[in-house]
Amino acid sequence: MKNNKLIKFFAASLLLAVVALLPTSCSNDDDDTSAVSEGVVFSFRRKLVYASGVNEIGSVKITLSDGSRQIVLPSMRLYGDETEVKSSAYALPAGNYELIAYTAYSTSHVFLFDAELDSKNEFSVASGAVTEFVVPIKTREILNSNFIRSALMGLCQEVFGDDQSIWPWDPKKYPYPDWDGLEFEFDDYGNPMYIAGICLNGYQDGKETAWVQMTEVPDGTISNIATIDNITFNDLPNLKRLPEDLDRMTGLRVITCVNTGLEQLPENLPELKNITGIYIVNSQLTSFPEDMTKLEGLHGISLQGNKITEFNTSFKGLRKFTTLNLGYNPLSSIGPNVFEAASTLNELRLSNTQLTSLPAAIGQMSLLRSIDLSGCGLTSVPAVVKGNANLKTVWLDDNNLSSLTAADFSGITDLEQLFLNGNKLTTMPKLTNPRMIMLDVTGCGLTAAPDLSNYPDLRVLYIGNNEFATLPSNYFAQNPKMRILRMSESPKLTSMPAELGLKSKITDTEEGFKLLEVENCANLTWVTPTAWRCYDFTGKPAQIDTRRPDVEPGNPYDEYFGRVGVKRSGSPKVTFGPVN
Repeated sequence: MKNNKLIKFFAASLLLAVVALLPTSCSNDDDDTSAVSEGVVFSFRRKLVYASGVNEIGSVKITLSDGSRQIVLPSMRLYGDETEVKSSAYALPAGNYELIAYTAYSTSHVFLFDAELDSKNEFSVASGAVTEFVVPIKTREILNSNFIRSALMGLCQEVFGDDQSIWPWDPKKYPYPDWDGLEFEFDDYGNPMYIAGICLNGYQDGKETAWVQMTEVPDGTISNIATIDNITFNDLPNLKRLPEDLDRMTGLRVITCVNTGLEQLPENLPELKNITGIYIVNSQLTSFPEDMTKLEGLHGISLQGNKITEFNTSFKGLRKFTTLNLGYNPLSSIGPNVFEAASTLNELRLSNTQLTSLPAAIGQMSLLRSIDLSGCGLTSVPAVVKGNANLKTVWLDDNNLSSLTAADFSGITDLEQLFLNGNKLTTMPKLTNPRMIMLDVTGCGLTAAPDLSNYPDLRVLYIGNNEFATLPSNYFAQNPKMRILRMSESPKLTSMPAELGLKSKITDTEEGFKLLEVENCANLTWVTPTAWRCYDFTGKPAQIDTRRPDVEPGNPYDEYFGRVGVKRSGSPKVTFGPVN
């Protein structure tokens, strides 16, 4: 919920027409600018196709700064029509000024809105010259439903033409809450104040919607609705272009496009200073802007599943930028300065790319906690991974690793999660990473279960689809925090030891061993330990707890903390032992 119950004014940006002649006294009593020979005229102009008029603004009170002091101007009456209103000229000495605040009133002197100024709005008064300066500002007013209707109808008309019968929104209905894809902010009384987001889906409930026909988002349509802070386009394979005037959406923070035909981004994207997230996924981008250094609020970028072969974007100076996803691109080259400038990066995903080498700077990024290099055809652990002690999560699954040593990971002193599944390792070294919480070695061709004795914090282990026939006795004796064991899809498993070292870990609280997955282990003959008090997690009738076969283990509201959920579909020889 936004704190202010007023919303952003949709009408237009503020145009400062700076008129500088010769010094004389000030006159604000009429619209005659000839009485002022050096000063400024303030104009409000409607510039957008579907915007409402500006003639409802009757007067303004403006505050300026000349760098050393604030100057509060007397209230100014505005004159004009729905296209443009302006003040009389106001005398100011030659010099540089900044508009730092203003308040607008209606023609009947009723408060309308306070300006929200996102950046410096500077102008100069120069002797003998006339200067115009457009100030990109956000303003607020009480919700104008007619404007919202006009803007949204404008979008439909631009995309679908005049035949309203094919429009996805029914023009006979009030814009909210009857139209799909609109997100509103509400006041304390549940009344909608303004549109905060718009989401256009090409498919809904398994069926195509009219939006699937859209090839572009026309300029001057959604960009007119300055209150929107997020736009989303899903499953629109024909959508090739976003509006070029996104810079008018001064409140826009998140852009999301998933499964679209988007081929390029607006040229002014690096100018959208309030943007926090850009997510263009499974689309057709071949490039990305090379300079994003003006986007001081940027948190994350995901370009997964596009057609980008080279990436040379600079993020220098961005203090909030933490996430970059370039996975599933035919990416073969990353510029040498990309990661040197991304010093705040916390998560980096480069999975399923064609990179043959990684920039050395990755190994020096002290804030990097997670790196995904799955499916990259690697034959060894990259040096930049070995050398970054601060990493906590490393994805190396589905590569071409055939052997590993403890030294490959000993330098990653904070390592907590390691994914090696899908590599043909045969053997797994005994690693020296005591903070390990999760280990995945599924489908690695291991002939013996990995040694877990160095992992006192281990909670999750995936070891299915390997070559060993059983686990060692008391296998988990050194892992007091074990919680989930997955051994599914293991045709070579035939038996389990009588004691796994888990008995003392089964508790009547949320913590403790809670889930066993042994699905599709057709040759595994096993009667689970009686202390486990099992129930069938896959929904089959269970010997214990037949009343709640579907309950999730670990649910803090569940009365069955002391039971172990078992997934055993496709494993007919796995049965439950009687209660102790």
